[in-house]
Amino acid sequence: MKRHATLLFLAISTPALADADARVEVPVTLTVLPDGAPRYSVPVTVDGREVQAMLDSGSFGLHLLAGPDGAGEGVPMQAAYGSGVQLLGPMRAASVMLGGLTASMPVQWVGHVGCVAARPDCPARALSQADYRIGGDGFPQVGFVAIIGVSLPQPGGHPPLPNPLTLLAHRWVIDVPRAGRIMGRLVLNPTEDEVASYVRFPLDPAMRGRGGGMNDAVPGCIAVGDGAPVCAPVVVDSGAVGVMPLGHAALRGQGDSGPAVLTIGSGAGVVRLPYAAGADAASRTDLSGADGAPGILTGVLAYQHAAVLYDADKAEIGFKPDATP
Repeated sequence: MKRHATLLFLAISTPALADADARVEVPVTLTVLPDGAPRYSVPVTVDGREVQAMLDSGSFGLHLLAGPDGAGEGVPMQAAYGSGVQLLGPMRAASVMLGGLTASMPVQWVGHVGCVAARPDCPARALSQADYRIGGDGFPQVGFVAIIGVSLPQPGGHPPLPNPLTLLAHRWVIDVPRAGRIMGRLVLNPTEDEVASYVRFPLDPAMRGRGGGMNDAVPGCIAVGDGAPVCAPVVVDSGAVGVMPLGHAALRGQGDSGPAVLTIGSGAGVVRLPYAAGADAASRTDLSGADGAPGILTGVLAYQHAAVLYDADKAEIGFKPDATP
């Protein structure tokens, strides 16, 4: 999910770091929604409560639906997503455990879900608070009670809520279930040998503060069939589906179909990820209007064809296509 978060007031202590050197693996589970959209989740424990949290590399921070007990006290916060969904509720410190690593960090406890004014037809519009789930595309009681936003921040950047993984690890790999696998894995602090074969790209300082997921965009192109490639900063986002110009709320039609290639980088360091445009929800491709857009949202597409490395210390993103040993 593309992220847009606003903190109404911030007065919270600095998060406490975990042992950020230990290598651990966290299982990643695939859930396919009734509309065919793939969603990925990981088990997270918040103040002793274990939940499945949607794994979203297109947003920041841990947000948890408060449930019938209410959201409690804290710093007022609102977080909005590209779908138009808006999460309202207090932020306060909590103990968060992921893969056996624990850190204290700010978490939003969501007491109310609605739609931003610009998108009143968002997925939450027709659901009661009890029926709404995060990432469920508007289907009642489908989705997750939490979302963990793991976008890689620009050096010196300060998102309203921190990416929890930056408090638990120096780097991590998102390796989702694909090619017939039932489970995937989120690897915290992978070894040097594990990451040696990744093709890496540094974060572009020019993208800092651009919003819309551009903070960790990488240069890339999309080519469908014999058509000319469309090139722009590319946003990979494990919480979104479809390939479209950045800023579009949804695909505008059935889109293109046929052999396609997502290319990341340029020159000797290029990564090519062939795919079949229009084969499923994740591969639907409609680049109409891309000329005026700041970038291209590619959703989960890259994750379905490569393991993706995020290195917070070096401010780099890396890709290891499935065929790479």
